[in-house]
Amino acid sequence: MHNPELSLTGKLDNGLSKGFNLILSALKTGFIWLSGLMMIALLPVLVFEYGDGLADLSRIEWAFMVLMGLLIWRHVRYCRHFGLGFLRGFSRLLIYQGLLMIVEVVLIGLVASVLVGTQSVDTATDHLREFMQALMMDDPVSKILGFSLILFATYLAAPSSHRLPRTKPATEPRFRPEIHSATPTTEPGL
Repeated sequence: MHNPELSLTGKLDNGLSKGFNLILSALKTGFIWLSGLMMIALLPVLVFEYGDGLADLSRIEWAFMVLMGLLIWRHVRYCRHFGLGFLRGFSRLLIYQGLLMIVEVVLIGLVASVLVGTQSVDTATDHLREFMQALMMDDPVSKILGFSLILFATYLAAPSSHRLPRTKPATEPRFRPEIHSATPTTEPGL
């Protein structure tokens, strides 16, 4: 069935809608990408929090650095194997780290709103202060959880299959019936 062509106002409306969708999609991707870039840029601050160099590192931070190095090596190997270039592989890593950061911020906001909403003002402030101190990664459990999430996002960022090329759909039909004659033909010499 053939769809009738849109009127001029319909074409303008459709084009405007497509333009806004492209702008919003680019803003979304850019925001996620920049969030991931910020997360990667903050990793040295998280690991070297006291500024004493390698003497500053705990066993958890040493383990994180070794595992992060191995996961980055894995990411690079898979990017080479599946034919992603450096920029696409790096972009993929930043997008996954950005998504992780956004999910963390949303979860922290939900927990903080629950702590504030269910308590009286004095107890809510105390619980919120304790929650914020736990988030500062002073205790080993929150540090392990934070580093584990970063490692998990790095693990997921590695490509797992070849990127399929984007092709336009064919305009001709896929099935072409063959017409066979009723009498078999034989070639001489067979």
